[in-house]
Amino acid sequence: MGEAMIRVLLVNQIRLLSNVMAAVLEDEPDMEVVGCATSLDEALKQAPSSDVILVNTRMSDGAALDLIRAVADAELPAKILALGLSESKEQILRYVEAGAAGYVLKDDSVDD
Repeated sequence: MGEAMIRVLLVNQIRLLSNVMAAVLEDEPDMEVVGCATSLDEALKQAPSSDVILVNTRMSDGAALDLIRAVADAELPAKILALGLSESKEQILRYVEAGAAGYVLKDDSVDD
């Protein structure tokens, strides 16, 4: 029997960046990219089929925080990682309090 796959949803308003991240993640044997969303509505439609949601914090109009709160409120099992945060403790805390399970700093690399 094979390992369980981690189903990943990428959320970024720039589809090209999601496609690049998808290409990197698809090389991981235990990960499957189940979708790429460019808006809050698209992300919410695809969230139930995901184990992990990687959301770019640079989404317009606070969509990243709105998505995190919506997933938490809906009690979906997906874990959300906020991508692109600065090292500001206040910013990190805002995303964690909204329901993010973790974060990736804007200066981190793919290997990190």
